[in-house]
Amino acid sequence: VDLLDPLAPHLDAVLRRFNRIVAGTATLRLRVAVHTGTVRRDPRGVTGPPLTHLFGLLDAAAFKQALDDSGACLGFIVSERLHAEATEHGGLRDPGAYRSLHITDEDTATTAYTWFPPPHAGQVRRG
Repeated sequence: VDLLDPLAPHLDAVLRRFNRIVAGTATLRLRVAVHTGTVRRDPRGVTGPPLTHLFGLLDAAAFKQALDDSGACLGFIVSERLHAEATEHGGLRDPGAYRSLHITDEDTATTAYTWFPPPHAGQVRRG
């Protein structure tokens, strides 16, 4: 949980720097999902309910829409379980920066928490 809070702002800084360098040719937008749980290996790779939940969060229509609405180039979604653990153990410097998002998709019905970077000086927001 101690890595959760600095991860999103650091990814934002790297992404902003990259997008500044390639401005006009190509820019990246990222959706990042974070969850916790035990997975196992099988002949096809890694599997388990936590992985299924993780991909459900990442692919959720509500998350995609929230990212589009934010105009940001980075969207970060954290499972309810991991958010609760991080909040309880002081792993978030600013818990208020995360907003709850209810997700009801084909395989996922849950609440998660999103983080979008604040606008930066001179930044042109999408959307």
